Amino acid sequence: MFGVWRSYAEQSGCPWFILSTKYGLIRPDDLIEKYNVPISAAVGDASLGTLLERQGRQHSIGSFDRIVLLDWERFQPLVRAAVGKTGVKCVLRRIQY
Repeated sequence: MFGVWRSYAEQSGCPWFILSTKYGLIRPDDLIEKYNVPISAAVGDASLGTLLERQGRQHSIGSFDRIVLLDWERFQPLVRAAVGKTGVKCVLRRIQY
């Protein structure tokens, strides 16, 4: 599944990140340790929200007019934390298998 998402993101030519429920925004080639944090827990985690806000500023995520979330709309609150403003439109795109 990840291969389909990666192909879509790479073909867009735009910068892209993977949204981790533990590490926040990670680059596609970053190496991380295995973990198991459900989205429901991540959405309520204030420290993850703070991390995403910092990463969002660091990567200028709020400068984009549109953010495309591939597959899962439950990630939208986490992406909003990284964006830092409400004017960004989050487009949810489901990949057909």
